[in-house]
Amino acid sequence: MGKKRLTTKQYKEKFDNQLNRVNYIPQDGEKIVQCHAPYPSYWFISNMGYLFTAWFNEFYVVKPNYRETGIRTLDGKRNGKEWYYEYKEKNKKHNTKVPMHKLMAEHFHGEDYEKWKAAYPDEPMETHHINGKQNFSENDGNRCNRASNLQPLPQKIHKELTKIANPNYEKNKEKKIVKALEKGTAQMMITDQLTPDVLKSLMKGITWDSGAVISFRSLNTNETLAFPVPDHVAGDPLPDILNWTCSREDSPEN
Repeated sequence: MGKKRLTTKQYKEKFDNQLNRVNYIPQDGEKIVQCHAPYPSYWFISNMGYLFTAWFNEFYVVKPNYRETGIRTLDGKRNGKEWYYEYKEKNKKHNTKVPMHKLMAEHFHGEDYEKWKAAYPDEPMETHHINGKQNFSENDGNRCNRASNLQPLPQKIHKELTKIANPNYEKNKEKKIVKALEKGTAQMMITDQLTPDVLKSLMKGITWDSGAVISFRSLNTNETLAFPVPDHVAGDPLPDILNWTCSREDSPEN
């Protein structure tokens, strides 16, 4: 006979008692919530990147599994990293795996998820690591996947961010930006890596046609802001928003 399962409320009471017994002191800004369906109600997740379980009688921190992902390189290594948990679902033979970042984002970034989903109803949602996974070691899963390092994004925006963050892209970034702005046809995303200050610096090195303007279009609302180039170079503020694109066009002749 298996272990008797408790109700959601009973697991919450059990977990609270466990925290009291070990005199658990939360970190600054730490929030711990009970996991919602389809995850086990005996799971409790911290925005600091930890998962606890009230399945046992004693206080217990669940250690995430780790695996390398992606295509193998010539030296046999995989460049991708993933931390994940497993749990048993009723009427399923094998355990269900859930990525650590997905579990964290669903419980602490629900409002962001809904906002993006409303703007991109047909686009799959993904989770962006602000500080990329490649910067963390196997034992750094909690730091890599804590809520403050995660951001839900539509797939196509996440793909663009990942491309910009790639070291090979970074090497040629300024050259590509200058070329795109001079052509006046391409658009680019303003991100943490591509800040308004960087754009201002690049624009100062370009010979602009008389009457040229820079326009910024929101990917979220389609709102457009257009400014004369000299004003920008002089220091007018640019939209410091993640989901804006930038393009150059010439003003119509009078």
